[in-house]
Amino acid sequence: PLKNKKDLRGALKIMGLGKNPEKDDVKKRYKKLAQQKHPDRLASKGLPADMEKIASENFAVIQEAYHIILDHIDKD
Repeated sequence: PLKNKKDLRGALKIMGLGKNPEKDDVKKRYKKLAQQKHPDRLASKGLPADMEKIASENFAVIQEAYHIILDHIDKD
């Protein structure tokens, strides 16, 4: 989980990236995670209804991590 909206270390860990990723690598990794973890995709595979909320929360964390990393890259 992310500590706050500037937790770069946590964001990198969530996304499975190293310390200084390139913007293209971040985008590729996000696309891959989005395809695997998107709640709609999981629901179509038979995810139980009670698990959909958890899947949505997890996907929101992935999205936030993505934005934290891109903001950090854009500042440099």
